[in-house]
Amino acid sequence: MSVESSRYDIRSLIERYAGIKVVNVAMVHGVKEYHSNCPWCGGTDRFITRPETGRYSCAVRSTGCGRYGDGFDFLIEYALLSRQEALKELGIEDGTRTFVPPPPSHQYDKNAPPSPKWQESGWLLVEYAEKALWNTPKARRCSTICALAA
Repeated sequence: MSVESSRYDIRSLIERYAGIKVVNVAMVHGVKEYHSNCPWCGGTDRFITRPETGRYSCAVRSTGCGRYGDGFDFLIEYALLSRQEALKELGIEDGTRTFVPPPPSHQYDKNAPPSPKWQESGWLLVEYAEKALWNTPKARRCSTICALAA
């Protein structure tokens, strides 16, 4: 569960405590991501901070140390603050952690076709796969037999 991220800026929090700086910015599924070195494993450009959701993770393309969480988790695991100190740092005095779902970054129409760029990429993949399949010895034998039978 995440602590209400509107109360703090996860990126600034991590930069302040870990002393790391953002090395790359990307938009993934409409959500802005900030990439930096991981404060735990030191991996380059694999530590992702998402201010919109208030979360972080170190797991790009299945590499990384797998650390993830929200500001509360970071303060306890990295900064080694106590639970009460972490809550105070985040401006949460009542001691409760409540789940706050992130706001939707954009709406999908389930009945709408994929974007033209996605469709173009899909067709390129289909054409590549078809050529690769027909370019095997077994496929060539099959097409020769089928041509002779016709």
